[in-house]
Amino acid sequence: MELTYITKEELEGLPQPTQRQLRMEAICHALIRYFEEEEPYIDPALTARSLAQALGTNTNYLAEAIKRVSGTKFHGFVDGYRFNKALKINHDSNGYITSQELCTQSGFRSTTFYRRFREHTGLTPQQFDWGEGEEGEEG
Repeated sequence: MELTYITKEELEGLPQPTQRQLRMEAICHALIRYFEEEEPYIDPALTARSLAQALGTNTNYLAEAIKRVSGTKFHGFVDGYRFNKALKINHDSNGYITSQELCTQSGFRSTTFYRRFREHTGLTPQQFDWGEGEEGEEG
């Protein structure tokens, strides 16, 4: 999808609701593109403030954009990308990767990996069937 940019003068000439809608749409597109291309979620130190700065916006607009594109808040949005990255890493390694390596390479801090994993899936990483993305055998 190609973004169409308008000048600042054109934007200022539009009614206030339209300005906000266009700005929000641009932030949503930039957010998705940034996450898909740059993978900022791999940095465990990523914050809403640093993400907003990278996108050239503020945390209020960022929170609204995240809610629009994912229906969640900042941590849920970031964790979704991290879980998908963990699934890909595990698949690419044919399962020959430790939980610690998986945690680090997907952007989680080790202290939050297990807790967030369980909140997201209802299972521990060991119970999760990484090949199928569903409950596996406890071991």
